[in-house]
Amino acid sequence: MSNPWITYRKLLAREALVSAVINVVLSGGIAWARFGHQPRIPVWGTSGLLLDAVPSTALPVLLMSVALTLIVRQRLKQSPVMVDGPTLVTCLPKSLPMRALALALLSTLLLVAISGFVFTLFGTQWVSTISTMTIKCVQAAVIGLILGPIIVVRTLYERPS
Repeated sequence: MSNPWITYRKLLAREALVSAVINVVLSGGIAWARFGHQPRIPVWGTSGLLLDAVPSTALPVLLMSVALTLIVRQRLKQSPVMVDGPTLVTCLPKSLPMRALALALLSTLLLVAISGFVFTLFGTQWVSTISTMTIKCVQAAVIGLILGPIIVVRTLYERPS
């Protein structure tokens, strides 16, 4: 007989890793298509990294929120997972579209603010293509590792008791 808490932890770990990998591939592809032909990329301005961070963060988060929620709902029909008590993620909207929008908006605002702070702190004006790809892929992995479990846990709590 398997321990439902181990199943819960495995589910969170698996979905975090899968979300991170998919997010890296998607964001890396978008970044390469957008910046791969340029030897260096400006940080600021209309063709800069910070402005590009808005759609390149929001779109993968929206897709991840919707797809992962639907996948978890389907898996829960086949094998339920035990959850215990309320958690902070239950503050997220119950409606899937509103939840996806909230997560996309929050993650985009945080990513742009943190990135802008770091670039300003170091006085960075231009970034090489390799550095851009590295930054985009690391950001995508971090977003997937953080948001994947949040989306899964919120989905687990939307089931009727």
